[in-house]
Amino acid sequence: MDFLASLNPEQRAAVTAPIGPVLVRAGAGSGKTRVLTLRIAYLIEHYGIVPSNILALTFTNKAAREMRARLRAMVGNRARGVTTGTFHAVCAKLLRAEIAGRIGHYTADFTIYAADEQLQLAAEVLDSARERPPTLLEPDELLRRISRAKSRLLSPQLMARFARDPVEAFVASCYPPLPARLSTKQCP
Repeated sequence: MDFLASLNPEQRAAVTAPIGPVLVRAGAGSGKTRVLTLRIAYLIEHYGIVPSNILALTFTNKAAREMRARLRAMVGNRARGVTTGTFHAVCAKLLRAEIAGRIGHYTADFTIYAADEQLQLAAEVLDSARERPPTLLEPDELLRRISRAKSRLLSPQLMARFARDPVEAFVASCYPPLPARLSTKQCP
């Protein structure tokens, strides 16, 4: 393939690596999107990999759009089968396809809340709490503490049971209302 001559040795190694996952890590403006795109084209052209077996993840929508456009230019209609996108977009798509009946009561029409929306809901939960927190508790700290509990697989009941101080007990009392608001709030 002609394009290999234009690559530096590190880029060429990434593009022509044996079949399997490849991690490309480099600074901004170093040609990561170009290398990943060429890698995909190389896999399709050189190894005959079926495009629908390729997943290309990026961090930005801009890089994902560039990758799709470059792939179309290089391999034509075969680029349609390649799954490209940001980590968030691709994972949300997978969740929507697989979630029904697998995780509680969730359906494919779930909403992913931005950080500022989560903070707003946490503030609403704090404002509507029956009791006042033992110390000043900001919405971001409430979210952090609930996230930590979830990471430790603690239900609201277990969090309350194992609370080590009044603040943890208060956070445990806010734990059930927050997910309830997140799952029932309607987007405008």
